[in-house]
Amino acid sequence: MFLLLAAAGCADEATTETSTVSAPLTVLSHDCEVEAGYELDTFTSTEGGKLQIVGVYQARNTDAPWWADPECMTCLDDPDCGTNPTSLDAVCDREPKLHEATLHVTGNAETFVLASYEPTNWTITVDEGASLERVLVSSYGGSTAVAPPGITVEQADLGYAYEWFTDEELALRCEDLHDAQYCEGYGDYWYQERQASAAASRDLVAKAEALSGDKLATFHGCYSMSTISFGE
Repeated sequence: MFLLLAAAGCADEATTETSTVSAPLTVLSHDCEVEAGYELDTFTSTEGGKLQIVGVYQARNTDAPWWADPECMTCLDDPDCGTNPTSLDAVCDREPKLHEATLHVTGNAETFVLASYEPTNWTITVDEGASLERVLVSSYGGSTAVAPPGITVEQADLGYAYEWFTDEELALRCEDLHDAQYCEGYGDYWYQERQASAAASRDLVAKAEALSGDKLATFHGCYSMSTISFGE
């Protein structure tokens, strides 16, 4: 009996020592550009996964978009110029610019997915005593990531998404959220865009789950955001 109890105690101790990752980390801080009308979309799965996804359209920055240049806007308003890719390239600097973003981890995590539309240079920082095993980087424009030694960084073709819609939200009509004039102006485009965004986020999750071998724990997305911090 004594030997059995001792063996059981050793097994419990071994389990405690090897289990370094428990519940998924939560957001401690972020700089989603809420003052510009954006918001941090958040979804937490109940399936017990540990895969965490951060999605942005672009890293927050002070650079104006390429089309905001006055000469470029004039070109875009001219059908002879605005519909001609060669003319656009001659007038508008459409070369994507690499922007900076930071993921900071203060707890123990397994895998983060960093997804963006615009090319983004992610810097991953991890507090002393915290841990992160793997980072998957995906973007439409081509992104990079720099992480401390011991963290695996992989480029992955997973797509991008920064919005999350529940089934209940997708069932809403434009008139449920906006006035009649707004909905008349956007027509079916409003509904189609929501459906497309929802499909993009679900597709990103499915591909990330297949590549990582784990289930989704959390999704956090914002159109314009450069820093986000996670902890216990």
